[in-house]
Amino acid sequence: MTQPAAATRSAALPAAGLPAARQHLLALAVLLAITLGFFSPYLFQGRVFLAGDALYSYLPWSGYATPGQRPKNTLITDPVNANFAGLYNEQLKSGGLQHWNPWILTGLPSTGVTSMSGGAPGRYYPLKLLLHRWLPTLHAFMWLLIIHVFLAGALQYWYLREIGAGFAGALFGGVAFMLNGYALVWLEFESVVAVAAFLPLLLLIMERYRRRPARYGLLGAVVLGIVALSGQIQYLIYTALLLLCYAAFLLVRSWRERRDPRELRAIALAFCGTCALGALIGAVELLPTLDLIQHSSRIARTFTFSTFFETLGRVPWRYFVTLLFPDFFGSPVLGFNLVPRLPTQEYMNYNELCVYLGVPTLFALVALPLGPKRPHAQLYLALTAVVALLLAGTVLYYPLFALFPGMDRMNPTRLIFLFVFVASAAAGLGLDGLAGLSRRRRLVFSALALALLGGAAALAVAGGSSGALAVWFNAEAFAGGTDPVLLDALVRLRAWPAALVVKPVLLALSAAALLIAYAWWQNRAARQAALALLVALLGYDLGSFGWGYNAIVEPRQVYPRTPAIDFLTSRPGPFRVVLDGRQPFLINSLAPYGIQEVGGYSSFYPAAAGRYLSFMQYGEDAARGARFDRWVAFSRPQAALLNLANARYLLTAPGVVVNNPIYRLVFREDLAVYENTAALPRAFAVHRARAVPDADQALRLLGSGGVDPGAEVILERLPDAAFLAGVREGAGGDRVSIERYTPDRVEVLAELGAAGWLVLSDAWDPGWRAEVDGSPAAIERADTCFRAVALGPGRHTVTFAYVPRAFHLGLLLTGVALALVAGGIAWDSRGRRA
Repeated sequence: MTQPAAATRSAALPAAGLPAARQHLLALAVLLAITLGFFSPYLFQGRVFLAGDALYSYLPWSGYATPGQRPKNTLITDPVNANFAGLYNEQLKSGGLQHWNPWILTGLPSTGVTSMSGGAPGRYYPLKLLLHRWLPTLHAFMWLLIIHVFLAGALQYWYLREIGAGFAGALFGGVAFMLNGYALVWLEFESVVAVAAFLPLLLLIMERYRRRPARYGLLGAVVLGIVALSGQIQYLIYTALLLLCYAAFLLVRSWRERRDPRELRAIALAFCGTCALGALIGAVELLPTLDLIQHSSRIARTFTFSTFFETLGRVPWRYFVTLLFPDFFGSPVLGFNLVPRLPTQEYMNYNELCVYLGVPTLFALVALPLGPKRPHAQLYLALTAVVALLLAGTVLYYPLFALFPGMDRMNPTRLIFLFVFVASAAAGLGLDGLAGLSRRRRLVFSALALALLGGAAALAVAGGSSGALAVWFNAEAFAGGTDPVLLDALVRLRAWPAALVVKPVLLALSAAALLIAYAWWQNRAARQAALALLVALLGYDLGSFGWGYNAIVEPRQVYPRTPAIDFLTSRPGPFRVVLDGRQPFLINSLAPYGIQEVGGYSSFYPAAAGRYLSFMQYGEDAARGARFDRWVAFSRPQAALLNLANARYLLTAPGVVVNNPIYRLVFREDLAVYENTAALPRAFAVHRARAVPDADQALRLLGSGGVDPGAEVILERLPDAAFLAGVREGAGGDRVSIERYTPDRVEVLAELGAAGWLVLSDAWDPGWRAEVDGSPAAIERADTCFRAVALGPGRHTVTFAYVPRAFHLGLLLTGVALALVAGGIAWDSRGRRA
């Protein structure tokens, strides 16, 4: 007599003969071995996963590059020039984090979304704080990656076991998720792997709401709070979206199972508690970030649904071919990458579009519809399809665009973060169901697997031989007509037997053979061997993809010192430098040495500073929309605005000669450094002011020479008549010196012959407070974006201190939330014991 399918599957599962505890230990050992194997270049050779080699394409390091040296991947420089945590590491070791970032863009708040403030994960993420407090920067960075990748796999395994998957499916799903292609292309950025590590744990906790809703609601809040502290706000919003869907699934499942209505109410309350308290735990990171975003240069951008995808991008259906052939459209590593994008689309590149999950994962995913109709299998099959539809920019996205906070502004392609999670979980459940399929369904699966294999082989052969196919896949590039040179390059890229098509076909052949064998073989030892080979194949597939994409360099290649850097750091400060935008400079790259730059790169920075810097570069064109977004570099800055910004040094290529009498050559080796003799000091006194409330009008006056910023300050409003009566030009005797300059505190000694204003050319922000001789004083917005304090005649000590209200409110809320969680868990435990 034939056994029931469930019984057959249970008996035949690999590791089914082991006790549950040993199964878990075996799975964790395999996941740990794969993690350590992937990071073996660091563990055994000391090399780090960071694109430090990119620095050698830019000044001042390019002069030390070996002949023919080129960076491995030019698309992943952000972790080097935007997220490098050297300053963060130094601050932790010297006593604590600073809340203001003075090194770029004339200063901006330090939050998780500003450059050179620690990057991502967030500044207050406990694991990051701990590792950077005790380890050097690069070692802390690498151990964060190692720990998060392992946790992503281990917690995905644990979650899949919780929802009923067996050893094989849970292990496979864990490997697929921990090394998914999207996480690997963003690996060096830290943010994706940090959030991914805790996403399965959140769902596992939600699964246990029915057991002890109060206890698990509170534990869920702690984990969600960690997610809020660990990653970008964009991924937190995507996490919240998935949690909302999962909560609906839990409620519907309980309702269909005709559970006690009190259970539904308990699940709903536990979920609300998780979300509310989780947001409060993350408030110390979230509130400063939201405060900066609300006053940033990008907040005014709005989209209609018709322009949303045409500006921010989508994943075209054609691009899903990269699930099998990840480099079908090229790669930054190959030096040729032609993703299908419209000229209006901003975020379309290899990283933003990477949906790769490994070839074996795709074959396991095919098995899911054939397996048992379990609620979670149906859920993940539906979610995989729905998220793919969202990524493609279908009308299904509209409710999220219209109703879900933030979804009308964020890059929609980054929903791939959810796609790789739900698809890897679906693949694990698909593999899990293979062992119990009936003969008929095994035949169907075998046919589907062979069809997928045949399609891959056919596309591999046709992709490099059919010009029409090349034009179809890259239709946007040929919208204006056929370009023979481009067409030939695409055909050669995909020509058989190029590695980028041969390797996926061999992987598909191996995956199909192993999965078909796994489905048909009834012998436990044979099935265990098939599973071991399948996991090894998946680990090799994704691991080699990650190794091939990421730069793995010697630590000495990451921010080495040069003679020009030594020269600049020896100059008395504070001062700013301006980089010659016509030369190969990587902006932000001097910040790790404490060298302040007029421009810079940041996801968000204050709108007032953005307007000033844009006007400095573009003049009147700035008012017509030629404004900076994130990257701020200068090729023809207006001298008056540059001088006011305390740009004491102009940095350019060693061979460049600057024929301008105000610029004096002071260093020429790996850089040419010219001193700007007309630059105003960081702090100075003036005795004339005018009120110009309109910022654009004020900038026109400053840029045209209608105002001498060294003698007159432009304010939004003038002080009272009593103060103005004491203002007298030409009184003489002014002395201003900066006695102490740190990111969060500036002390200035000012001696004025008559009443006037102390101007500090650091960016204005509402979080700054001033004291004059120990008494509170008002800080006025000066020259559209700097700071000014009104002073009477005589000698004064002026102290500027950064006291960000959003941070302190967030810290208070975080502390209250943690206390509530601790108290709630103690109360729940006491009640259970009673």
